[in-house]
Amino acid sequence: MPNRKFSGLRAELEKATHQAPIAARDEAPRGNGRKPGKRSNPAWTQHTVLLEKATHRAAMQILLHQDNGMDVSELLNGLLADWVKEHQANS
Repeated sequence: MPNRKFSGLRAELEKATHQAPIAARDEAPRGNGRKPGKRSNPAWTQHTVLLEKATHRAAMQILLHQDNGMDVSELLNGLLADWVKEHQANS
């Protein structure tokens, strides 16, 4: 059999894995990282909406200026929730 470029790689990898200390083979502890967002929250669902550019930009500037942590999705959700409450009360 001809000598191939990666022929001994698997054997070396298995040998190194068996010789590694047990602690090194265990899964590394997870860092704090980012907290889960809305995409992983089952109470939220993603939708696509069309907004006028000028309205979207103005809203973004106001939200950034307020610096209260609210984003456009939370703003739209609040406005839509208010609209739903108003129209459910009238039904």
